Amino acid sequence: MTVSLALLTVAGCSEAPGHRAPQPLPVPLNGAALTTPAEERVLHKAEERAVATCMRGEGFPYREVPAVPTPSVNPYGLVTREDARQDGYGLTTAALAAPGADPNTRLTSGWSAGRRAGWERALVGTARHERIITARGAPSLRVNTDGCVYRSQVTVYGPRWEKDRLTLEGMNAKAIETVTKSPRYVEARRAWARCMRTRSEPYPSPDAARGAVQELLAKTEGDTGALRRTARRELQLAGHDAACQEKSELANAVRAVQRKAEARLPAGARRLATRVSAARERAVRAGAMDRPPSPAGEERPHSHTITDTVPRMPNRDFP
Repeated sequence: MTVSLALLTVAGCSEAPGHRAPQPLPVPLNGAALTTPAEERVLHKAEERAVATCMRGEGFPYREVPAVPTPSVNPYGLVTREDARQDGYGLTTAALAAPGADPNTRLTSGWSAGRRAGWERALVGTARHERIITARGAPSLRVNTDGCVYRSQVTVYGPRWEKDRLTLEGMNAKAIETVTKSPRYVEARRAWARCMRTRSEPYPSPDAARGAVQELLAKTEGDTGALRRTARRELQLAGHDAACQEKSELANAVRAVQRKAEARLPAGARRLATRVSAARERAVRAGAMDRPPSPAGEERPHSHTITDTVPRMPNRDFP
């Protein structure tokens, strides 16, 4: 971590922060579909611990896989001046902190083909127990309900988790689409692009600016000098991005359109968002105390506002 800070703390690469304390950046549904990096670490550990316990029950060893660092990403591509000044988009930091290979590759390397196949079946399950989960606005999810990967999700979050999470992701995607296609947002994004051009940054959207850094990182291939140059460029570009977002009032446009769109949501959508948040919060509290979560209803859910967020992604693809 010291190396990443040394690379990212480069004098003169970002614009000076403003004097006003920024509002929390807007996110759909009060962040119900998102987690903070700290929550992500706790939940990943809890999921891996549940997989290991399940695998032992199936008669196989399993080594917990380290979490893959992911930068905090606002669903609308928004970034504050302070975050941009300190860590850019967080992309170089995440790349430097990436873990090594899956320890289970080495664990199973000397096994017979039959034992490795049995281990794999226990981990991911079999097609005989395949279930396809669908939700409007979200890609379908294939799971094998007899595998430890799926069973660990049930252990950590409860039996409704996968369906509820997928449904919420569909709602989340629809909310983002509604906002980004609205006339007010489109005009604010155009103002942002004009501002960026005055800084010699010819990007049509914040996502395109972030993507430019990702392309640079893909070309570094572990070269320290290239990483350092990319870190400088990330800080510079993110600083320009944040300054232009502030000038164009992009976050305010998102906030206004999102507020109106969410006011029209049915009560069932809000109940679903609360249920998913509550399941995640129970899992976080249980994971922090290294114990299985209590069943839904035994603990009172707490509302929260997430301002430094990342889309919750599965740890691995379900075959």
